[in-house]
Order: sequence, then C-alpha cells, then structure tokens
Amino acid sequence: MNRLIKSELKKDLQLTYYWGFILGIVLMQILLCFSDDMNSINFVQSQLGEFFIILPMMMTAFIAGRGFSQRTNMYDIMMGNRPLKIIVSKLLSIGFITACIISFISLSFFFVISLVNSTGFKDAFIKEMMFILLIYKASFAGVLLALCFRSLASIAIVYLRVMLESIILVVYGSLKGNLSDIMDSLRGTPRIFDLLFYSNQISMISEGSPSADSLINIFSGFAIMLLVWGGITYLLYKHKDF
Repeated sequence: MNRLIKSELKKDLQLTYYWGFILGIVLMQILLCFSDDMNSINFVQSQLGEFFIILPMMMTAFIAGRGFSQRTNMYDIMMGNRPLKIIVSKLLSIGFITACIISFISLSFFFVISLVNSTGFKDAFIKEMMFILLIYKASFAGVLLALCFRSLASIAIVYLRVMLESIILVVYGSLKGNLSDIMDSLRGTPRIFDLLFYSNQISMISEGSPSADSLINIFSGFAIMLLVWGGITYLLYKHKDF
C-alpha cells in the first residue's frame, strides 16, 4: 500500500492545477479576513456554506477521476493489487491529504484572526473543528464518487449530488406544508436528512452553540457515507466492472 500511496502522491503533487486550487483556497480565506467586524466566531460563520464543501469534493473527484481518463487506474488492478488496498490508498493519498491541506489553511487563518479579535473563541473553535470534519467527509466523498462513476464526469455528479439536497428539501417542505421553516432554518426535517445532507449539517454548526447531537450527526453521517459509497466502490473493483 505504501507504494500505491507514494505513487499517487507523486502524480498529484506535480499537478499545476492542484496547487492552483490550493492557492484559490488561500485567496478566499484572505478575502474573508477583510470582512467587517471580523473575529473568531464571525470567521467560522463566514466559511459555513456549501461553496466550501463543493470545492474539496470537486477537486478530489477530479484528481481521482483523471486516473480513469488516462487509464492509470487500470494499472493498479492489472498489477494484482487487492481492491481494498487500492481504495484505501486513493482515500489517503487524495482525500486525506487534500483535506489536511485545506484544514491547515483554515485553522491557520482562524488562529491569526483569533489573535486579533478572539470574540467567541471557545464556541468558534468547536465549530471550526466540526467544519473541518465536514471538509474531510467531502474530500473522501469526492474520491469515492469518482471511483464509482470512473470518469471525469464525476465532477459534475459531485455538484449535482449537493444540489439534489436543495431539490429534496423543497419537495419535502412542499409536501409537509412547512417549506418556509425548512428554507429559513432547515427545521422540521427527518433525522436522516441531518445525517446525510451537508446543508443540514452546516446549519447545525452555524446555529447557536455547538451541541453533542450535532457532532454525533456529523460523525454518523461520515460513517454512513464511507460504508455506503465505500461498499459500492469495493464491489465494483471486486468484480472489475470497468
């Protein structure tokens, strides 16, 4: 597995657009710092949007997906590597490393802002760590979706997957007659939405003080995502359905 991880990392870190993506994240964080009345809690709140979730998903999906367009992912199979070893190596070399870099950038700016104005630091730090957990979830999801759909088209699929949440929420709210409450604060949705939907989890982090229930929902959602998409990916690799 070490050989697979090192090989993937070597390819990824040589990609110009990978570092262009990282630079884009840095520039966006810098722009957030210049917002009015910026402090610890406001900085975290300003990051809590689907935009910062879609970015790592699309980036990891692109990196994992390009291996299929260039046929390099096929070599991993042909060399006799076991499916689980291939999947874990992709998750670590693409999803985990990308999430680590983004998390480091976000935490660095958070602590810089906190040195200037630490208003609400305690709650802000907990929310920041919960947000970072979502970043890891999104990065891993991008890799698994790319491995499932096996093409660069997975970038569009990742975007549609997040947009589908809004459609489902609108349909559910319309059927239940509480659309305004759902659109305002995502109140009145089933527990399964809190576990699976990024929009619900972002709302849980942003509203009020951090709670144990919110943290449990995020961890549980992460585990469900890994089990479901990881299981599908494993079966596809196991049957060599390419």
